[in-house]
Amino acid sequence: MNSPMNVQYALMCLQELDQHHSKILSAQDISARQGIPLPECEGILHRLEEAGLIDCPENRHFALTRPIEELKVLEILQALWTPRKKETAFKILFQSTRPALRKTLAAVSSAKQSSCFPSDGSSEGSGN
Repeated sequence: MNSPMNVQYALMCLQELDQHHSKILSAQDISARQGIPLPECEGILHRLEEAGLIDCPENRHFALTRPIEELKVLEILQALWTPRKKETAFKILFQSTRPALRKTLAAVSSAKQSSCFPSDGSSEGSGN
């Protein structure tokens, strides 16, 4: 996400949020008002949120965390250009919305923490 166009889109998103600082805006609102393609707008807003430059107080609606005058160019560039953390497969599965899968993974995680399943392969905790 380090194209010059994305920097411009980020500035446009921040400008739109600043112009409407008294209310929160959705990605769709910002995209339509600024003429930014929605997928790019959503990605940029997510990056800015992860960096703490904007907040998401309501369901996928955004607001600035502080006045736009206090934002530094370096903060914006870092938000856009810093490589994203990769999520492990376990974390992705654990965050699943399927209740049965979540419950099973939570039980496995809990059992592992209570040493029912030692990770070193020893028989510790199994009564041998």
